[in-house]
Amino acid sequence: MTRQPKWRRRSEARPEEIVEAALAIFAERGFAAARVEDIARRAGVTKGTLYLYFDDKQALFKAAVQTHILGTVTQAEETLSHDTAPAPEVLRAVVGGIGETLLRGPAGVIPKLLVSEAGNFPDLVQFYMNAVIKRGFGLIGRTVERGVAEGDFAPIAPNLAARLLMAPVAMMAIWRHSLAPWDPDPVDPEDWLKAHLTVTLAGLAVEKGGRTA
Repeated sequence: MTRQPKWRRRSEARPEEIVEAALAIFAERGFAAARVEDIARRAGVTKGTLYLYFDDKQALFKAAVQTHILGTVTQAEETLSHDTAPAPEVLRAVVGGIGETLLRGPAGVIPKLLVSEAGNFPDLVQFYMNAVIKRGFGLIGRTVERGVAEGDFAPIAPNLAARLLMAPVAMMAIWRHSLAPWDPDPVDPEDWLKAHLTVTLAGLAVEKGGRTA
């Protein structure tokens, strides 16, 4: 059996590996300062190999969103279309799933990138707005609207409820990739997410008889 020399790298890498390397470099240096050469080196490929799969850094960013976030949004849409559970349970599952994606995995750096680089890369912000935020807000808004109609939630504009639910999640994701190393009293993201949902759902809840909880 002929062994390949240890120094010989395979000629191609899966696109997923390049995307992971890109996210790591984006997290370390920001989007504008990240270089394609460094992403290729982190992935263990040549720059030419990277360009076989991706045209530029913007394409890598979009691929990262598609790989790490859009699957969660699509799953949440499927949950909403088939789930007949009470609206509070569905809302907890939808927001919890999106929250887990942003607070546990590498995708959590994406909100920070968007906030810091929005002025320089408006096309990426528009892409994320259409692909993720509008769909996510729509999911949450429809669930809240159903909860109001069924008497589970106090009357509230669905679009406002969506922002109230997701803004703290985005802020926590940004905190994780910026101020967290200096946090004197760090918290576990899962514990924080549970507390956030408990407090928010309690604020939306309606007691029997129509009074807010």
